Amino acid sequence: MSNKQPISTFLGIAAAVVLATNLHAATINVCPTDTNGDGVTNVLDLIDLLLCFGQPAIPGCESEDVNGDAVVNVLDLIDLLLTFGTTCPQRLAYGVRLEKDELWAFIEVAGGPELIAAPFDLVTEEEDHERARLIGLTVVELEGLIGQPNEKQVVLLQSATVSRAGDLWKADLPFPDFDGTEGQRQILGTLSAILRLMHLKVSVIDPPWTPNGCTGVPCVLLRAATVACCNTHDECYCDGGKESDRLACDNAFLACIILGGHPKTAALFYAAVRALGASHFNFTPC
Repeated sequence: MSNKQPISTFLGIAAAVVLATNLHAATINVCPTDTNGDGVTNVLDLIDLLLCFGQPAIPGCESEDVNGDAVVNVLDLIDLLLTFGTTCPQRLAYGVRLEKDELWAFIEVAGGPELIAAPFDLVTEEEDHERARLIGLTVVELEGLIGQPNEKQVVLLQSATVSRAGDLWKADLPFPDFDGTEGQRQILGTLSAILRLMHLKVSVIDPPWTPNGCTGVPCVLLRAATVACCNTHDECYCDGGKESDRLACDNAFLACIILGGHPKTAALFYAAVRALGASHFNFTPC
């Protein structure tokens, strides 16, 4: 289900001389019915589950305990059959790492691309969204994509993997097996919520259209004023028009977030919607 990868060195000399060293990191399978991790729930997963049926979730049968109740039983079988034949999002990794002399919180595809990361202060545990990276890109790099977005980056933000990463904060115990501080867990929650918002902002909306704002993102992570900004931005995108109208929508979105109390996050949101949000805009007005 999940695999903790603790790193014993914390801000030591050896860690400081490398580019990036994980200090607290864990991975999670966001598709537990894919018991063998091949990216799809199929007959191989069913065979694995049946071979462990009736057994406790001991080594060798841990992944077959789909619902995490410590035994492989009919409930796990039902869960697997309900998702049989579905393609699974990729496994996710999250945690805290040292990049040069700074602490960074991150969420990424395990063994793959970084989805979001932000530096934070060791003492105050306050993250710096002005220097955050989204899909591996800084605010300046995102700004450089305006008018010529990379299709792969748009597809990644629209993917089920990012959608699931944007839901990590929702669990009863968010970010299982993460062994950092509670403040660092909250930082990861905020990054997850930002991913959720960005996923919604670049996803294509099929009719009938309704504003999705910051759907599913709690005000404890992103202030209520930001939710209102998102809804207004969605309404503006629905009204649609030309590219100049989209620019006006995005400029209003930036101002709204700044006035709503997220000035340090505003630049990241703005650069992302400018560079990657065109698919969400209605160039044929509602």
